[in-house]
Amino acid sequence: GVRTSTIARLSRQLVDSVHLARHGTADDRRRQADAERTLAELLLPSALAAAITPLERLTIVGLDSHGYVPFEALRRPDGRRLGTAHAIAYLPSANLGCWLARNRPAPTPAASIDLRLVACPEVVPTGSPTLQPLAFSRTERDELLHAASAANARVFLGSTATLDAALGHPTSLLEIVAHGVRDERRSDPQGIVFGDGQTAWTNDFATRQLPSWVVFAACRAGRGRFRPGDDGRHLLGGASLLAGARAVLAPHLEIDYRTTLALLGALNRGLLHDGVPFDEALRRARVAIGGDDAPVDAFLLHLHGLGDVPLVAAAGGEPRPATITQEEGGRTGWLPWLLAAAAIAAVGATVALRRRRT
Repeated sequence: GVRTSTIARLSRQLVDSVHLARHGTADDRRRQADAERTLAELLLPSALAAAITPLERLTIVGLDSHGYVPFEALRRPDGRRLGTAHAIAYLPSANLGCWLARNRPAPTPAASIDLRLVACPEVVPTGSPTLQPLAFSRTERDELLHAASAANARVFLGSTATLDAALGHPTSLLEIVAHGVRDERRSDPQGIVFGDGQTAWTNDFATRQLPSWVVFAACRAGRGRFRPGDDGRHLLGGASLLAGARAVLAPHLEIDYRTTLALLGALNRGLLHDGVPFDEALRRARVAIGGDDAPVDAFLLHLHGLGDVPLVAAAGGEPRPATITQEEGGRTGWLPWLLAAAAIAAVGATVALRRRRT
């Protein structure tokens, strides 16, 4: 057998190499590849790799007992990453999977679906020097919703992107794009910063009613304390499943912002135009933005729960943007503001010149 401590040690090496390779040298990227290969050889011996190769869908059960392993990033002996070759989901335990199947019955695919997009990555908490504001205007909104054909979207940007905007009204699919923060003094140390400057922690989500499908696009949103045996209720993913969700997408590590936006745009096409299940839509999204050679961040967002059913019926025809039924907050992007400022400055200069001449 394989010792849990060995898996944890090799996983930490992979995580460390991912951080270094993201902005590092070719040697750093080679070390990342070496770490991926070593962990894959340990967890995917040839007999197991051969057995899973024909399978379309994989469910990783009980990973909390071994720490964190990004299985999607590992490569099979044929060179393909698991995250592009298979539709993958995680369950804290088989018991929770059975409970979800019993208490979260698969819905019938609908012709359209309500989507709530809550985005405020430009808001950073006070006293966090390492976090930088990230632009989210209507340009980024359109990147996420350009192919979400079957969605009726309510969009909340900037200061209107609050926890109440996210959870105060019923919806089917919730997508949150924000900064993640960590406070080691808390029992639930991982939080999400909303547009009003307030931070929501795991316990804040656990006490609310969550939609069936949830996307947390916030760094380390899926991370918590290592506490095996409690069905993941101490993690945002597990707590969300127990609070009403059927499937939750969240990263365990820091993730690149632009890669994440591209992945979510492709994910929404699979979910809301192609009409494929959540796990398959995520696999297709990775393929769409680069396949096995996509940035490693595409393999660091993990699906927790049951992602085995479509949300909507396939739309057919060419993808079209979501129907936006409500929008609050946000900007149209930096360029119009810059052009407006330049025009005002030009008018001011002209007036000043005329006054000098007269």
